[in-house]
Amino acid sequence: MGEETTIMGTVLSVVFQNEENGYAVLRLVTDDGELLTLVGCVPCAAPGENLTATGSFSSHPQ
Repeated sequence: MGEETTIMGTVLSVVFQNEENGYAVLRLVTDDGELLTLVGCVPCAAPGENLTATGSFSSHPQ
């Protein structure tokens, strides 16, 4: 795992969300305009919501 970093951005879409445990896959555009996929415990995320997330980056072939 990489070093932890913090990103800020706006949720573009919720790809998947488990309402029982809060696990979610989100598409996020950062304040710098970068498009990212955010995966983790993000209960009640909604498109248009601004959020700050802390974690480590990893690349996935998909």
